Amino acid sequence: MDAIKTGRQVCLMLGWITSQLHWIAHTDSDSIYVDEMTYHRYLKEHLASQGIEWQTWSQYMRPAEEAWKRQCEAEDRLRANLDFWRAIPGVRIVPRCKAYAHSMNGVVVDEGVRGG
Repeated sequence: MDAIKTGRQVCLMLGWITSQLHWIAHTDSDSIYVDEMTYHRYLKEHLASQGIEWQTWSQYMRPAEEAWKRQCEAEDRLRANLDFWRAIPGVRIVPRCKAYAHSMNGVVVDEGVRGG
């Protein structure tokens, strides 16, 4: 109600009270102090009611990070497989001894290509 009257959103913030973690909110009329155990119990219940299993950030991110690493490793293997790239139609292959390579804007080009 106080948030509606003042036009500002009030929500719980993490804080310390007598050396213990609490979730705390202050409004114009009162202060709310929720101890850590109570907060997590009701958070887990609330999430479960929405079909969400509570997990830590690491528990959510570990599988994503592992998938990202697998993707990067697969990409590295593909980039290193030059025989694969030589067999792709449209890939230009120029014998190194005949190529006139130079750098233009940080891109190595051969004699027939001009970057810009």
